[in-house]
Amino acid sequence: MNDLKVSVIIPVYNVEKHLARCIESLINQKFDDYEIIVVNDGSTDNSPQICDEYARKSDLVKVIHKQNGGVSSARNAGIDSAVGEYIMFVDSDDYVTDDYISTMYECQIANPDHLIVCNVFQKTEHEKEYKALFQEMAKDVVKFDKEDYFLLYKTGLSGFPVNKIFKKSILLAYDLRFNTAMTLFEDLVFVAQYYQKCKGSVVISKPLYCYYILDTGAVRKYRKNLFHHYILGFNFRIPLITKDYLTDFCDIYLKLFFHCLKNTFDERNTDSLFKKIKYNNSILKSEEFIFCLEHASKKDESPKYIKMLQRKNYLWIYLREKMKSLVRKR
Repeated sequence: MNDLKVSVIIPVYNVEKHLARCIESLINQKFDDYEIIVVNDGSTDNSPQICDEYARKSDLVKVIHKQNGGVSSARNAGIDSAVGEYIMFVDSDDYVTDDYISTMYECQIANPDHLIVCNVFQKTEHEKEYKALFQEMAKDVVKFDKEDYFLLYKTGLSGFPVNKIFKKSILLAYDLRFNTAMTLFEDLVFVAQYYQKCKGSVVISKPLYCYYILDTGAVRKYRKNLFHHYILGFNFRIPLITKDYLTDFCDIYLKLFFHCLKNTFDERNTDSLFKKIKYNNSILKSEEFIFCLEHASKKDESPKYIKMLQRKNYLWIYLREKMKSLVRKR
């Protein structure tokens, strides 16, 4: 196949219920000169047959069947097979508007050195209507300088690859791929690495991507080493944060780290109390936590609680919470 303008990659694993809707939305695009690469990642349901059926019906669709290796492995296989000058990603339980490719592509051509991002519609299984993820944009298109990455981060649109378009030449030149060793936030790392090669970002206010949140999805699972995943995201993002935004950025991540401390005591964690305290102490002693505690505004926390955190011994915090719980029960 000759080189095309765009390759759209769909990683597929056991999504027979939603797959047809996804592929149909991509076949019916108001755009020419593109391909749809469907990567079946060892599905055990009827997904492989659905993939093959669409490949027979449409010349746009190319199917790759591979052993199960996870979503990152599937996306990487798609990248390696792509012939498009630009690469886009769509998750198999989602779908897109009919101007998804054309709008993103035209914006990229107009802003060749920037990362192009579109707004997203989202809804859960139990919601009836999709809602725009970011609703505060006054313009059709907003352009951010590279130094203003935090403003892109605040939109909530920065972390996932499905609402973006990527230059294949950049992916190849810097050997950018999804980290197959990561089970969480691999999207964030991939996008942050790519952003470092750009001069800034352009956000399209119109939602072009429809994100379907499965209530049984990975984001709702208990994560034993959640802090490890958060610090990976922190360390890839912190080089993009300038001094003007550092306090606000650390405010956000400090709250995430507080969540990690609470996550340790999730009822699904079967570790002993000793191990839980020890793990949380490792969080309090980490460079990332100490850095955020130093640079955050800490406006929502009492000075007494901050001092307890600075002692780097979670036992005192645990005892404090136990005492507060006993008082509330009286």
